[in-house]
Amino acid sequence: MADSKFRDAEEGSSRLFSQLKESLSTAEQKELLLELESEWDRKYGIFLEYSYCQGLADSPMIHKELEKYGIFRL
Repeated sequence: MADSKFRDAEEGSSRLFSQLKESLSTAEQKELLLELESEWDRKYGIFLEYSYCQGLADSPMIHKELEKYGIFRL
């Protein structure tokens, strides 16, 4: 949340989600929206886990490349 671009995107999506939720008229529509939000969160969690694991896997190669330019030293 320290990154202003992330914070702005988070605030924007929260605002739009709230507006959409308020515009829905039936309980079924609202439930479907909450289910959609849950599935998006689940998908985002999988993406974050994959990104983290990929970063760990790529770390030695990245460090090696950075060492070529004197940027990183173990």
